[in-house]
Amino acid sequence: MPSLEESEIKSITLNIMAIENIEPLHIKPRRILFNPKSKLTKVEKIITTNKLNGKRRSCLTQTKIKKIIDNWNKVEDGKMTNTAIAKKLNINRVTVGRQLKKMREEV
Repeated sequence: MPSLEESEIKSITLNIMAIENIEPLHIKPRRILFNPKSKLTKVEKIITTNKLNGKRRSCLTQTKIKKIIDNWNKVEDGKMTNTAIAKKLNINRVTVGRQLKKMREEV
């Protein structure tokens, strides 16, 4: 592969910098850090990360459901059903049912 000359690199750099409204890429910060000395394989790290992220998302959804239930107004919102809660949160009815089941098991 041929290398670029310095003048070509400068020209490309100046052209890119001249573009208006250029936004830098935002990289998500890591939520889970592993000890560099750990003997976990890449696959084991992915499995662990996915499980923990799933639990985190589940807790967030449960918190939203609890907030909706606590602020439910029967006159304005009508009967409280999984479908009604799902519509308010803009999530699937089955998700509401699954999370409510988990919440009942925890109590």
